[in-house]
Amino acid sequence: MLPGKCGIFCQSAAVSQLSKGRPTSDILRGVCEALVGNYLAVLAKGKKLVSPIVFQGAVAQNQAIVKCFEDALGCRVLVPENCSYMGAIGIAVLIKENMNGRATKFRGDAILESNHRTEIAHCQDCENNCELLKLYCDGQLLSVSGSRCEKHNR
Repeated sequence: MLPGKCGIFCQSAAVSQLSKGRPTSDILRGVCEALVGNYLAVLAKGKKLVSPIVFQGAVAQNQAIVKCFEDALGCRVLVPENCSYMGAIGIAVLIKENMNGRATKFRGDAILESNHRTEIAHCQDCENNCELLKLYCDGQLLSVSGSRCEKHNR
């Protein structure tokens, strides 16, 4: 069993096990069990989890994590086809419900047909030398994040 509360300790333990000749598959299983154990001990602490259990988010695409959850919970864990998008869709629905008719810049399904790309640049305007993440849509700059001096964030 690997420690699951601290990524550094887990990594150190995994490297130690690897150097002792432990099979990689056993180590990876231990990492998955540690992550599941940490979730159940910290985030689900005191909550009774009952079937059916639905696992969403990008991590739900990891079949080893799903198997470790099933083993720990003693029941089948359901993973929806679009599990990695469910949180984003849910928050979009909540925002729409709470806009009270006000206009937004939400593009809806049209965003799926547009051409998005990201670019990383560095701010030269101050001593921070911030790493800027720029988001473009169809060649137009939509947003910039990462500027600690806030000269470029938009």
